[in-house]
Amino acid sequence: MLKNYITTAWRNMRRSGLYAAISIICLTLGITGAVLVTMYLNHELSYDTHHKHHESIYRMEGVYNMAGTTHHLAITPFPLGIAMDLEFSEVEAYTRFFLQEDVLVKVREDQFREDGFVYADSMVFDVFTHHFLHGQAAGALSEPNTVVLNRSLSKKYFGNENPVGKTLEINQETFTVTAVVEDLPDNTHFKYGGMLSMVSGDHEQFFSLNPELFWNININYTYLKLHKDHSMESLMEKMDAFYEKYVNPMGETFGASAAYLATPLRETHFASVQMAPESSSRATLLIFSVVALFLVIIASINYTNLSTARASKRSREIGIRKVSGASQGQLLTQFLSESILVAFVSLVFSMMIMEILLPFFNSLTGKTFSLLNLFHGSILAQVLLITLITGIAAGIYPALVLSRMNPSLIVKGVPATHGRSGLLRKVLVVFQFAISIVLVVGTLTVQDQLRFLQNKPLGFARENKAVISLQGAQIRQRAEAIENSIRQNPLVLNTAKSFSVPGRDHNLNAVKVETETEMAEGAIAVNYIDHQFVDMMEITLKEGRGFDRRMRAEAGSAALVNQSAVQKFGWHENPIGKQIQRNFNQEGQPQSILRVVGVLDDFHFLSLKNPIDPIMLILPENPSIYRYLVVEYLEGTHAEVIPFLESVIREFDQSRIPEIVPLTQPFFQEFEAEKNMGKVFGFFALITIIISFMGLFGLSSFTIEQRKKEIGIRKVLGSSSGRVLKLLFKEYSRLILIALLIASPVAWFLMVRWLEDFVYQISMSFAPIVIAGALAFAIAMATVSYHTLKASRLNPVDTIRAE
Repeated sequence: MLKNYITTAWRNMRRSGLYAAISIICLTLGITGAVLVTMYLNHELSYDTHHKHHESIYRMEGVYNMAGTTHHLAITPFPLGIAMDLEFSEVEAYTRFFLQEDVLVKVREDQFREDGFVYADSMVFDVFTHHFLHGQAAGALSEPNTVVLNRSLSKKYFGNENPVGKTLEINQETFTVTAVVEDLPDNTHFKYGGMLSMVSGDHEQFFSLNPELFWNININYTYLKLHKDHSMESLMEKMDAFYEKYVNPMGETFGASAAYLATPLRETHFASVQMAPESSSRATLLIFSVVALFLVIIASINYTNLSTARASKRSREIGIRKVSGASQGQLLTQFLSESILVAFVSLVFSMMIMEILLPFFNSLTGKTFSLLNLFHGSILAQVLLITLITGIAAGIYPALVLSRMNPSLIVKGVPATHGRSGLLRKVLVVFQFAISIVLVVGTLTVQDQLRFLQNKPLGFARENKAVISLQGAQIRQRAEAIENSIRQNPLVLNTAKSFSVPGRDHNLNAVKVETETEMAEGAIAVNYIDHQFVDMMEITLKEGRGFDRRMRAEAGSAALVNQSAVQKFGWHENPIGKQIQRNFNQEGQPQSILRVVGVLDDFHFLSLKNPIDPIMLILPENPSIYRYLVVEYLEGTHAEVIPFLESVIREFDQSRIPEIVPLTQPFFQEFEAEKNMGKVFGFFALITIIISFMGLFGLSSFTIEQRKKEIGIRKVLGSSSGRVLKLLFKEYSRLILIALLIASPVAWFLMVRWLEDFVYQISMSFAPIVIAGALAFAIAMATVSYHTLKASRLNPVDTIRAE
């Protein structure tokens, strides 16, 4: 029986010709989009589940409040893990990852610059699961100057040799390789390539429980593994005593407080926390899921529309089957088997298309999917289920309509379909185009917002500037000599040194500031700069003066502040001369006192994901604190200047690979996720438009075919092709207008909510809605016009005679 159903379904598909092809193409595109999103969702939701004890592992995070300003950070002080392991019996093990950026590695005569190294505790392998290729977990990081490499770094440094026992130089220190582990999978929120033993570092900094160190926050991530029968909730209930013992003694001296939160390992990938190594958004996953659902729905709509529209063509077949004794259930099974067959044929074509699209999709999402991923047990089952549900959803209504036809009415010539089918087709067309309009509006809005951010004034001159990273204490001490060498090049206009540069992280200091009545507590970002920095960056001086080269005493005693600091501290009358105290000892006495000498216009010293906060710029007492050298050069000379800068740096330090990047790089890179989201939106919007176009193409083709006699009669009575086109387009234009009216408020609401996540945002306008509506009308006009003009050119006598 099943074979007969499939055979009949296949014959009907072959007879249908154009309409079967349209249904297959639309379902292929819909299933392709749904399967791609399914792969993406499975990947995102599987983050960190490869760790054997992932359900018992938590990342600790800090919430710091200074002078009313709260910062939720994924990084924590070094003593936190040690103290919690000491104080709470619930903790089975802990580990810390102290991120090391720009590490210089030397292996024999070769040198490499790496960002994937971390200092890690010896218990790291008790917390996280690693597959050992060489060596073993026990004692791998117990001794000073030992390192564990992953497969990629091992092969990069030592080829196919077993490197255990071999040495390499890391930041001018000799380390011994004790083990090699498999590379971490892509679905890991925190990736690293080499683990240095924590005991190799500063013991006083890494292992002391000094209360001062609870307020010294480096790029250190702390993870706890709890005993199997204990919960993090019960542990957190006992944290008050922990704060009193370790955190509050120092925090109270400058009016600050700190609290710690625990995020389950599986949730870290979705935690929106500052300084998190990698994160995603559940809202994005929800959007992708809805888009995938919509793709399947509109593809199914096309099949439903074409099947119900063509019901009259199959009335004789249905009548004969019913007279021959076929039951409604058998007919229902027959028609559903046809739609399911179409769906699975579409799946085969979908696989072919995905092989072509996957490189593009990987570039959008930053993943490394391949077609083989589809054949993993759970994903394959999901794909087959999606295809089956798509086939049933597409065919259920046509199957019900066709199977319920009355054979006696068919014999009498009564139309096979009734008004409700026509109404349903119109409703489905409206729904289909409404989805397309929403996606087009979303795509245009995302692009407008990203364009706005890329062109937003930053408050400083960002073009034609390169940033040189001064790596290591030795080269920092020679910064001035490097600067003088660079200035010899006629293409170089100016140079300046600083502790940080715009777009990168700045230190945050707890301070006390002078007000009319008292020294009030506050918090302010700090950057150490030289005399040229403000002028070279073209930051506007609003009030007071800049730093004076002739006044050497200003180093460590004078400060420039921005307008946000003036507003926050209430210095509206006269900020010049106001006192700022910082660097407090345990008795709360300031070790440094600054006086404001100038006020700067606000500028974006952090990324555009952050509002402009108060900042002060200081001349350092110790010039070796500078970490960056900013070079301004003539416009259009970037290609000549960068090699020159690299050669100068190599002259001063041959042991390191120069790191030179454009000043604008952090600002261009920070919205990569949003850029990719916009591309994905555009990709799916294009698929949706193609599906809608093809569905309307097939439906209008059949409609025009059914109305050939009417068109012929109208032409005989004197109607022109234009009047016939206007009559038919009027019907479809109403549907598009209704779709536009439904989609507009939905798209407006969704995009306004999306824009709320940005600190700086465009005002939502009607332009994207107008463009999306015009596009929908153009598609409808082009589709209907093609079939109508083709039909109107036929000889009306032949058309009427044929009918």
